[in-house]
Amino acid sequence: MPRDTCTFNFISKRDGQPKTATGIEQSWLDLKIEFSRQGEGLPGATYYKTISLQGPQLFAVKPDQTVWYHDENRWFKYRTATAIKYDRLYGEDLFPRRDTFASTTTEEDDEPNFGEQDEQ
Repeated sequence: MPRDTCTFNFISKRDGQPKTATGIEQSWLDLKIEFSRQGEGLPGATYYKTISLQGPQLFAVKPDQTVWYHDENRWFKYRTATAIKYDRLYGEDLFPRRDTFASTTTEEDDEPNFGEQDEQ
């Protein structure tokens, strides 16, 4: 069964290097349950579970093509997100498994709480 994907580039706050994140589309409700999140989604956004080794656990893309990550039950806009691309993934075994963490931010994450715009 094909699944919709989204890939974007960003500059990591930690090392200043370009990174790439890829996610598979999922509903906000499913992501909230899987990652124990609270709060509302973003108006008109499409939600993705990250399947790449870089990036947040989950992210959203709004119709204006801005990319957002969810941390501590709030949405934050990526200021460095570029090259947003959409595709389809055919096959369940084509991507690595990610560990589940309590927070969306990791050592490789972009700018958590750095120059943020939040939306609640």
